[in-house]
Amino acid sequence: MNTNKILVVAEHHAGVINLSTHKTITCALQIPNVEVDIIVFSADDKSATHAAKLTGIKRVISVLHSQFAEPVAATLAPGIAEIAADYTHVFAPSTTFGKDVLPRVAALLGVGQLSDIMAVNGSHSFVRPIYAGNALVHVNADESQKLLATVRIASFEPVSETGNASVENRNITAALPHHTRFVSRSEDN
Repeated sequence: MNTNKILVVAEHHAGVINLSTHKTITCALQIPNVEVDIIVFSADDKSATHAAKLTGIKRVISVLHSQFAEPVAATLAPGIAEIAADYTHVFAPSTTFGKDVLPRVAALLGVGQLSDIMAVNGSHSFVRPIYAGNALVHVNADESQKLLATVRIASFEPVSETGNASVENRNITAALPHHTRFVSRSEDN
């Protein structure tokens, strides 16, 4: 039986992995015969250190660069696509972050994307909502292609933080785009 290798794209802020990523890992761990790695793009190693504590993670891939201080999808997608070559699946939370970055990765890889997984039936078989959640559909993805999917975080519980995964620093060779960059963040009170 072949191993399903899943790469989870981490959503994080201020050195802490968001709960949305914890829940995405729970989904990934329900795939049969699975190894789960997490990739963290950041300007420092704080988030990667936190990711190593997540239960069920085999390895944390840490990609450090000053341009990754803020999560800009156009900047992250080329690196994710490069690293994804070694994986059968790439998952991200179905949040604003995941819905922005994963379609870009799918386009770079020339594959489709499955949105809003809410239950796992097999390595390429899932349940997702349609019609604004008023109906559920069973989806069987093509096993001959890399599977990219966002995970509906309301459908899964977060993993605990009892893990001790290894952290591997990795450089990417994909060119970082210069046409898009983070300028500033503001919040209305």
